Amino acid sequence: MYASESEKPQSWWKRHCTPPPAVNKSAMCPCTDCFNGDPHNASRAPPVPMVPSRERRQAAAAPATRPSLSTTSTNSSTSSSSSSTVTRNVLRKSLLRKEMPADLVPLFQEGHSTTSLHSQMPRQSDELSLAGYGSFAAREAVHTSTWAFTMLHLSQTPNKIIITTTAMPDVDPAILEALGLTPEHTKITSHGGSGFSSTFKLTSTLDGKPKRYFVKTGTGTASEVMFRGEHASLNAIAAAVPSFCPRAHAHGALANSPDRFFLATEFLDLGASQSGPSSGLSLAAKLAKLHTTPAPTPDGFDAPVFGFPVTTCCGATPQDNTFKRSWADFYAENRLRAICRAGVEANGADAELEDAVEKVAGVVTPRLVGEKTIGPITPVVVHGDLWSGNHGTGRIDGQGGAEEVVFDASAVYGHSEYELGIMRMFGGFGGAFWKEYEKLVPKAEPKAEWEDRVKLYEL
Repeated sequence: MYASESEKPQSWWKRHCTPPPAVNKSAMCPCTDCFNGDPHNASRAPPVPMVPSRERRQAAAAPATRPSLSTTSTNSSTSSSSSSTVTRNVLRKSLLRKEMPADLVPLFQEGHSTTSLHSQMPRQSDELSLAGYGSFAAREAVHTSTWAFTMLHLSQTPNKIIITTTAMPDVDPAILEALGLTPEHTKITSHGGSGFSSTFKLTSTLDGKPKRYFVKTGTGTASEVMFRGEHASLNAIAAAVPSFCPRAHAHGALANSPDRFFLATEFLDLGASQSGPSSGLSLAAKLAKLHTTPAPTPDGFDAPVFGFPVTTCCGATPQDNTFKRSWADFYAENRLRAICRAGVEANGADAELEDAVEKVAGVVTPRLVGEKTIGPITPVVVHGDLWSGNHGTGRIDGQGGAEEVVFDASAVYGHSEYELGIMRMFGGFGGAFWKEYEKLVPKAEPKAEWEDRVKLYEL
């Protein structure tokens, strides 16, 4: 036993993958030059005025000298009572080019929180200036996009905040053409977030009724490969189990930015209610159906094989899915040895690591999942990156009520138990799920080695 939790050895996961504790608990950036809040989570309103950290410290030390937002004066004798006029005068007028539109003034008053501020800003380019440091709770204003538009950009000087709004351009012609839409009936807005791409909601009223799409964009070959793989992955899952994930409509290069790429899918509303008809299937039932439906036979083969028609990405890591007839061979070569080679290429040789990987690939893998041990394995479509963050309950546009859904897939035609490795490693799926799933998809023989196989797949 250990005298305290601090003395207990940490697991590999905690040592290498657990995010560090939050330093700034106010949901604001601690630096002195920006206003990075959380633009997509209205519940994370800053508990203190949105003032750069240096100025927060100065204000705390001498609150009576804090300048009023209603004037550009830097007179240190400004009384503390002047700060009471902040909410009434925060955007009384623009100092640089024009008057602030009257209908926008309430959006910037203290205590006002909105996640749709950008939709109410002028569509033409305008520059607006605020006197003072700012008491700014409209956090969507700090959001910028790397592709479609910069909705608002904030910069700060000691006595002035400058907000620059940039025109929202038309939807890229390549997306419109791929989806059969017209620019005059289509608009695009920022939606959600992703660690590897910019994400948007596309709304079309071409036929008189709003139709929504989800769009990702990213830069370079890595994004092109990622989106091609996700496009094929989502459609492979949807073909086996309709309503289990949004279908992908199109992917390709943007016409106005050839070095940028897009993926367009059905829109998934994860906040939707249960109203409306749905399949009524649980997550376990849908996953069991996916894992018991034989994968399609690829072109050029006379029977199902292991692999996938295109390269996919697990996170940002590309995965070689070259087809193989043996599952043990595929897992050893296309997963274990492949990721080891990538690690060596990125970080240099590591003889101990390479030796360990080779032993697992060449000895352990055929012993645990080779046909001599486990018998013939039928290739099925697996999601490939199914941790709890890639699962939810939501409504796919045009498909009735809310359903158990998955997304951000990295599919492969593989052994159904391969899916369970990442699910067990990350957790988030309760006992009721596992009990129902095992009834529908019993453990393969030898059952006594099931835990060992899942541990192998965690690698």
